[in-house]
Amino acid sequence: MNSKNNFFLIFSLISFLFFTACSTGYQAKKPRRNLPPMTSNFPNIHQNDSRFNHDRQPPEKMQENACVLLKNYPHWRKVLFDARQKWNIQPEYILAFIHQESRFNPRAMSVHKAYGYAQVKDESWDWYLLKTRTAPLNPSRERFDDAVDFISFYAHANLRRNGTPLNDVKNQYLAYHEGMGGFERGSYRAKPKLIEVSDKVARWADMYRQQLNRCPI
Repeated sequence: MNSKNNFFLIFSLISFLFFTACSTGYQAKKPRRNLPPMTSNFPNIHQNDSRFNHDRQPPEKMQENACVLLKNYPHWRKVLFDARQKWNIQPEYILAFIHQESRFNPRAMSVHKAYGYAQVKDESWDWYLLKTRTAPLNPSRERFDDAVDFISFYAHANLRRNGTPLNDVKNQYLAYHEGMGGFERGSYRAKPKLIEVSDKVARWADMYRQQLNRCPI
């Protein structure tokens, strides 16, 4: 075999290895997930509704029936409808989260200084405002509409970070409680009581879902 043939064979082998490596590297890239949009700069259309400023915690018995609850708080019904349209979050998800976090007490305060319907700490609330607001709309953790928007926003953020489906109540609640980083690390696995609570939240969501079939939003 002459030198020209040797050169041609070596050149062909190098070219083959180069293109194989490039192709493998390209295929190794993870495809982008088709995620729903992270809605931002969305005005609170309920901001001028003063009813949200004067809500009182509903009686415990009322909290056990979504239809009775929304009959007595009709302005909540529209907020839950809007959250489903804007965020694709189901009403039973929201109601179960708020029931667990505050028992629908707009001024609930935990020992860890989490506050309001959704039990949000100052730093988490500031982060939410930074990501979603461009104008000072004076949102409040004591308002049901703003608490619903925060919970919905957090679910979308967790979807992006950890891939948790939007209406996976159990795992979304674990991320809500532990923080998205803690959920990513699996910190909840060492907390059997928390896992029991997340199962309870999922059961409440299922109960609310069945009730709402009788009084659809």
